[in-house]
Amino acid sequence: MRGQTRREAGPVALLSEILRGTASLSGAACVGSAELFDPRDPHEDAIGGYRRHFAAAQVCRRCPVIDACREWADGDRKQAQSVTAGRVPKPPGRPRRSEKGGSAA
Repeated sequence: MRGQTRREAGPVALLSEILRGTASLSGAACVGSAELFDPRDPHEDAIGGYRRHFAAAQVCRRCPVIDACREWADGDRKQAQSVTAGRVPKPPGRPRRSEKGGSAA
């Protein structure tokens, strides 16, 4: 082992390993519009965030790979704060009484 150098796989092999098992979303309508889908910034006003997310959901409605995207998002809890597969995240705040398991009055 002495004198032997370790050979790294390289960036392409690393990316390939990272992306293994990820859904193929080739042809997605959101390509190039990532800023619409991102979670609301803490400094962004609520109305601006809502309008941006509504615009993102409109892009999703015409997307040819929405079903594959929805399937991928269902397996990734981190997507709950972003617009994914046409789903707009719930606004921050207290959950409604019915969402906490209580009865609605």
